[in-house]
Amino acid sequence: MQIKINKLIFTGLHGATEKEKHTSQRFEINITITPWGDDVKGILLEETVDYRQSKKIAQKVIEGEFCELIETLAEKIASEIILDKKIREVVVAVKKLDIWDNGAPEVVVKRGNFYFTNLLDFNIDSVIHELIKEGGVSFPIIPEERRLVLLKEAENYEYARQPEFVGKHKVREQLSSFSKFPEESLYRRLQEDFTSLLNYKLQAALVKPFLNSPITFNEPVLQKYDAGSIGITPHVDHAANINLICVFLMKGYGSFYLCDDREKTNPRFLEAAPGHVMILRAPGFFGSNYRPFHYLENILEDRLTFGLRFNTKI
Repeated sequence: MQIKINKLIFTGLHGATEKEKHTSQRFEINITITPWGDDVKGILLEETVDYRQSKKIAQKVIEGEFCELIETLAEKIASEIILDKKIREVVVAVKKLDIWDNGAPEVVVKRGNFYFTNLLDFNIDSVIHELIKEGGVSFPIIPEERRLVLLKEAENYEYARQPEFVGKHKVREQLSSFSKFPEESLYRRLQEDFTSLLNYKLQAALVKPFLNSPITFNEPVLQKYDAGSIGITPHVDHAANINLICVFLMKGYGSFYLCDDREKTNPRFLEAAPGHVMILRAPGFFGSNYRPFHYLENILEDRLTFGLRFNTKI
């Protein structure tokens, strides 16, 4: 079942040209809502999606704060509508009616509700922008309750100390790791949930990054840094790891930086509080072989991360 709200027309002050910045114009909004489940027999009114609220949201956004781009208008409307947990997916189309004599530009945004994965929502277009600009991005993804449950499982594992110097460039690191997750592991469930969420978001992105293959991961690993560890010196991930590298911070703090080379030139701090995921570019993202240099230092307390990679050599 879908709920469609067609040809809503509101007037607002939005646009990038000088004329649009000073002259109100009409916007047409079309909204398609997909609720959870298709059976509507015997459902109480308060248990159904109130499409009147979606109309009010669209009107408020169009008649509200100035935006240069209709992409932003569509994103604002969709992001607010999807807050209704009874909605599984919403598609919002925003069209300018008055800008041209012939034709009307339109932007379509699709947003999904992922509370069933018990992961936090995020803006994929902002993520892609930061990956293009900086090579890495960080944002909150794991709810606190789920993070604490995952930490309990991690305490039951035995971590193997890794060599302190690795690779031909003698990258130095001080950490222990664990990767033999049982089938029932909550970390495997986190991997599945995040992979599904990430792929859905990428399909809905305004700019779709060219990738070597659909996003999937085959190399999950927990990495433990003891308090006082040097972390890891500047390096790039192995070229066999493709598309995106994702690292979830489960506990602890440290200073994670992107940089330009092994000498830490042009360091850019990447915020990573517990519950955040850090995503780094890898070969295949937009068809590029770019791998950002990065390093970790200032480990003042025990730090635990969960990493996901797709290793083409496995």
